[in-house]
Amino acid sequence: MDFFALRCFVEVVREGGFTRAADRVLRTQPAVSAQVRKLELELGGPLFDRSLPAPALTERGRELYPRALRLLEEADALEAELRSGDGEPRGRVTLASGLAAIEGFLPPVLGPFRARYPKVRMTLLNRSSEGILRAVLDGRADLGLGWLPGGIPRLRMEEIGTVRFAALSRRRKNGAAEVAGGAAPEEAGRPGNLAREPLLLFEKGIDLRTYVEGRLGPVEAVLELPSVGSLISYAERGFGTAVVPILGTPRLPASLEVRYLDGALPPLPLRLCEREGSAPSRAAALLAEAVSAAALTRPRPGVPPGACPP
Repeated sequence: MDFFALRCFVEVVREGGFTRAADRVLRTQPAVSAQVRKLELELGGPLFDRSLPAPALTERGRELYPRALRLLEEADALEAELRSGDGEPRGRVTLASGLAAIEGFLPPVLGPFRARYPKVRMTLLNRSSEGILRAVLDGRADLGLGWLPGGIPRLRMEEIGTVRFAALSRRRKNGAAEVAGGAAPEEAGRPGNLAREPLLLFEKGIDLRTYVEGRLGPVEAVLELPSVGSLISYAERGFGTAVVPILGTPRLPASLEVRYLDGALPPLPLRLCEREGSAPSRAAALLAEAVSAAALTRPRPGVPPGACPP
């Protein structure tokens, strides 16, 4: 596949027409059209619907566009890397994950990674589990990270850890958890007792809310929230008991009692995935190594000072 033809195709999409794309690549409009038609012949069908006033992508074109962007960016990064002679990885890596991992698990991984590879740019996509798989399959993301099902065709999966669940409640002044009904902390994690507490849960439709309700049955939330950070914040202010996923060894406020819920909500597998048969860029391979190593070498989530044991 000709990289210049790919570049012409990408510029037609970006500029919304063949004439403006020709200006961008310093060619004539007929020359750009010829490059796109050559690409269409190679791929077995039209990339644009030319019956419209402005060229619109066909289904084949929509499938090609994100992958073409990635190929061109990687080619540019490789050229810059070779020209520089310093051997430093370059380019952009896109990782699709859920908001819980983006907020809680990835910052301590990406900080050292960025310090070590400052010329690698990163994009994080916030997606549901289904969206993560789709983003990796259609080439919009190099890597996917989340509580993902195994055995998905065309995807290579690596289980790198587990996601546990905990109930977070504000402490009383005497040190006991502030739990509705006065249940003892060691009993409060049982499904029946937990369902009787004023619960703070993710919004309906979020994967983790679906999982919680699948295990506990339909539960009433006193407040539905969009992220782990917001659940923790409202639990800290005494709105109720937040049910949250725990990845790694999080820093939780000392004002919160932590009760792990492994019996009621068994841990989920944390998986890293990429497209099967694809050759990842050097930068993407290095990031995959960093994420996998961080998950596998972190200790089992510890109990913050004063918290009840799991």
